[in-house]
Amino acid sequence: MQTAINRIINRMENTLTGDPWYGRAVFSILDDCPAEKTSLPETSNSHSLPALLWHMITWAEFTLRRIEGRQDDPKEMEILDWRKLDPSIHTWANGLREIRQVHEQIIARLKEKEDDFLQQKVDYRSYDFGYLLHGLIDHTIYHLGQIALLQKQ
Repeated sequence: MQTAINRIINRMENTLTGDPWYGRAVFSILDDCPAEKTSLPETSNSHSLPALLWHMITWAEFTLRRIEGRQDDPKEMEILDWRKLDPSIHTWANGLREIRQVHEQIIARLKEKEDDFLQQKVDYRSYDFGYLLHGLIDHTIYHLGQIALLQKQ
């Protein structure tokens, strides 16, 4: 049975590309970021738009790796969290492409799972996949709000 998995998939798709209750979808807001605000700042004491985007990608990649059962060292992901961005690699365009691809892969893998998967414990964590997936969606929305605010400044 996939009732609960399908609800998560639907919520994720609606958050990313649909018509979510809170406002515009993730990809709509990310696609509308003005070019002058999406380049890496020379120095900054706060998180830039690219830093927020790549942070969101890190945790989506973490989620995908856990779903796929990869036995990566969890410290590797922690190193990538709020990583130092290389302007030649961590461009806005690369980030947009990456965030779309990783979410497409998450959704594809979830479609292969049954609801009991959601109660399985996540490797290296004290919570289950249901908690992780709802957390990923909430995390994305949280940082989307920061991005939308920075866009308007």
